[in-house]
Amino acid sequence: SSRGLNSLFGPKSPFKFMAKMKKGDVFVWVGYRSNFIPWKLFREKGFYTIHYQLEPVAWRPIVCRSFSLREADEVWDYSITNVNATRNKCRTANETKYRHISPGYQYHAYKANLSQKEADILKSKIYFLGTLGQGKRNECWNTIMNNTRQDIQGMLSTKYDIWSMPLFQRFSENSTNSGILLNIHKGCMEPSIQAIEPRVSFLLSAGAMVISQPCHPLEQKAYAGLVDFIPLQQFGRRIDALLRMPLAKRQTLANSRRKLFKERFDPYEIIKRAGLLDMFGIGNQTKRLNNGPPPCTAPRVIC
Repeated sequence: SSRGLNSLFGPKSPFKFMAKMKKGDVFVWVGYRSNFIPWKLFREKGFYTIHYQLEPVAWRPIVCRSFSLREADEVWDYSITNVNATRNKCRTANETKYRHISPGYQYHAYKANLSQKEADILKSKIYFLGTLGQGKRNECWNTIMNNTRQDIQGMLSTKYDIWSMPLFQRFSENSTNSGILLNIHKGCMEPSIQAIEPRVSFLLSAGAMVISQPCHPLEQKAYAGLVDFIPLQQFGRRIDALLRMPLAKRQTLANSRRKLFKERFDPYEIIKRAGLLDMFGIGNQTKRLNNGPPPCTAPRVIC
């Protein structure tokens, strides 16, 4: 009803900004907890609705319960592995459109440059950015620790409090940050079916050296030459090899990986392949910028 819509978009509603939206505007919800979004109401109001799904489907089959799979106009996913799993495992609406949109090179991550630093074993840290409280990550972390030299064990740490660009900036500038980051899947006991985590794109854009568990072959192929994919038992050995590498050589390797990631995961090309140039007001003939993302002229895309 009109009364219900007025309440939904009222001054006390989390959707109050949508009172300014009009028919034909695009609404994009990014991430988890999408089931409180009134997808049907938004569509009835004439909004074009999109859910950008960022959870690993192989580990979290509850994704299949997302209303967006049956009620949104489109579902985007960062992983082709996820797209295939969703189509095979989940009940979806026939008219819902699916797009694979990889997390691309992030130009703003230049400001959070994870430069390689000389390792002082007593001070330097090698982080996993995430929580060990999901899945069986604690067991997987113990596997790393039990197969790592004791002095390197003291360098390993976790961090789960970086939720914004300024926080990441401060983290990257910290003198104890080695520039080497670890990646452990939520479904770390079954790495061969997992999608690689979205955060990896941010780390590569910032020039980090990323050591990760193996993942689904499609994912590993996409990130070949960008990430060290090795079993947990070999993390300690690879860390040791990187720390023994001369700083200049390690920085050169990190820079080459960032450059390759920028070329392979160019945001313009990702958007173009996904067929989204018109939606975001980016023409095929738009002049490319060397030091920033392509300009977006669409005024009515709400994320």
